Amino acid sequence: MPRHFQAITILLASFLFGLCAPVTADVFLSPSDGSVTATSVGIAPDGVDEIIFTTRTSLELTYRCASPAKITWQSYTTGSDKTDAASAANATSLSVNAVPSRGYIVTARDNSDNVIESKTLYIVQMADKMFRPISLDTVTNDDHCTYAKLRAVYNNPTVGYVTSSGASKSIKREFTIAYNTVEYNGTDISTVERVDTFMTKANGNGVEDTINVDAPYANTFFKLSGDLICDALSLTTPVSTPYEYESHIVTAKISAKIIEREGLNEAQRSDSSATTGIGGSAPLQVAFTSNSNYPVAQFFQWIIIDNDNKKDSSNVYHDRDLNYTFTRTGVYTVILKAEHNYDASTSSACQYDCEPYIDSILVTVSESMLEVPSAFTPNGDGVNDEFRVSFKSLSKFNCQVFNRWGTKVYEWSDPTTGWDGTVNGAKASVGPYYYIIEATGTDRNSDGSYKTYRRKGNINLFR
Repeated sequence: MPRHFQAITILLASFLFGLCAPVTADVFLSPSDGSVTATSVGIAPDGVDEIIFTTRTSLELTYRCASPAKITWQSYTTGSDKTDAASAANATSLSVNAVPSRGYIVTARDNSDNVIESKTLYIVQMADKMFRPISLDTVTNDDHCTYAKLRAVYNNPTVGYVTSSGASKSIKREFTIAYNTVEYNGTDISTVERVDTFMTKANGNGVEDTINVDAPYANTFFKLSGDLICDALSLTTPVSTPYEYESHIVTAKISAKIIEREGLNEAQRSDSSATTGIGGSAPLQVAFTSNSNYPVAQFFQWIIIDNDNKKDSSNVYHDRDLNYTFTRTGVYTVILKAEHNYDASTSSACQYDCEPYIDSILVTVSESMLEVPSAFTPNGDGVNDEFRVSFKSLSKFNCQVFNRWGTKVYEWSDPTTGWDGTVNGAKASVGPYYYIIEATGTDRNSDGSYKTYRRKGNINLFR
């Protein structure tokens, strides 16, 4: 069964359903024609139970009711000219040939000729009422940062119906404008199609209509399609703007990712919430992504401000995305300014361009810390196999290990690594060893000097 045939069957069944159960109504299609109901395209029938829009040359309506003594079909054009179309008991089909625009009333009665239910259906023949898009062009406007202005030309014949009481009703038709824009989805920015719906301005041929749509964040063609009835009947030939629209409005959204070091002994390697604020141990390397609507956004300015020392905050970069390493403890504001065009003579957006888009994110670099264990067990079980310190935000580090006779057995300067308990490739003896650690933090003392650490003590090696 074709898809549109099944939809018509279900919708007619729903509006004819009442005290008679089960009730079905079937529309049998000729091979190349189609139909669609008003409710399926969002049109609420007023004064009738349902409207069918069709280009078919024949229809057959079947009404089934469990217990009526009589089912009658009437047809009408004006409401006052109702004529009997068919009558039978229990199951009645009404064949409609040529399918003019016309109303139909089906009534079920009991043995006492009492009406069980009565439903009204109006069929609109669409063969000579098709919405035809003719052209679509963009129009220059003074507020292209807010909206894009379009001029549409289309043929829009009047479509209407008549209720069983004779009231004439007109149907307001809707058409769509589709175009591309970009959106940030919480992870990255991507191109999406936006479809806006508009009511037709007037009926007739060659109707000119001026339409405003939200300014797109991407260079795009606009496509006029419709109306919704013809779209549902698959009888629309859309038209597009002949030239691609050039967007001037910029959007961006900073996202940040901390590039973590491998050493698991570094405390607070990262503490991030993606787009609102991040933090971690220094040196803190962060990859910032602008998530902009490039190439509409063409010029970028990253400004990194030390909130505790704003006078010493002149770090400015012009990459679309930025990798930056924070080497000092503190709270930083990272600002992104993105714009379409840039006037170097005034250090601002060009006179006729849209305002730049500005976004920001906080980065917190933690204070330094150094803690030394008292023992380690290099037995290959994957737990505490190396002598490593626990640390954060250290700019310098050195550790020397001596045996009981004062001979240096190991030395290293990367705090993320440690001693594996070997000397010249051989396993060191169990027992106590002596260490000396000197380190410098990325935070400062009250006098402005960097915080330093000097640790001495025993480290016990067990196997």
